[in-house]
Amino acid sequence: ESPYRSRYIIGEPISQLYLFHLIGVDPATGKYQYEDVNHDGSIKRVEGVIPGTGGDDRYVRIPTAPDFTGGFNNQFIYKDLSLSVMVEFQRKMGPNALAPGYASMRNMPRWNYDNRWTTPGQESKAPALTTVYTSDSYSNFSYSDGNYTDASFIRIKTVALSYNLPRELVKRAKMERLAINVNAQNLFTITNYQGLDPDVTSFGSMPPVRTITAGLSCSF
Repeated sequence: ESPYRSRYIIGEPISQLYLFHLIGVDPATGKYQYEDVNHDGSIKRVEGVIPGTGGDDRYVRIPTAPDFTGGFNNQFIYKDLSLSVMVEFQRKMGPNALAPGYASMRNMPRWNYDNRWTTPGQESKAPALTTVYTSDSYSNFSYSDGNYTDASFIRIKTVALSYNLPRELVKRAKMERLAINVNAQNLFTITNYQGLDPDVTSFGSMPPVRTITAGLSCSF
């Protein structure tokens, strides 16, 4: 049998992950709950078996590669005015920016603190804070579908605006051509992703920089 049997399935994408299904936070304990697929009373990852079989509770399939990537570029010209717009888009899943962390010497999302479990019987979106990472409730989260979210986006990648000043005015300055140019990159992004940027989902990495420049171009 292949040593990759518990990671890859024939006919399925190699970028696909097999994960536990996150049910939510247990109101009694403040810990994450996961679906026990085989009803054996424990949540397990079993090496050497096909995910979701043989006692393995990972049955949710999430692809890490984009479903599709695309873009288009349009240019509009009216008399002496020119506008060029480039748009890019992706449909994909990405790491959850609100993933919980145990409260040691590290950063954690403010959302986790504001929505944390504190008292028995409380309905909460985030688990109780802890200083240890030994509980399966927390360690299993990275192997669950709760650790992934929709990271699809539409981005205005570039915008270029150019205006050629009237020839009569330019000739007075003894020039053949004078144009005003404004260029913008990564102007804005439309997305439901709650991290810094849907295209850069790893913590500590820098998202695409928004830059706006203006200038003059002339010829004599």
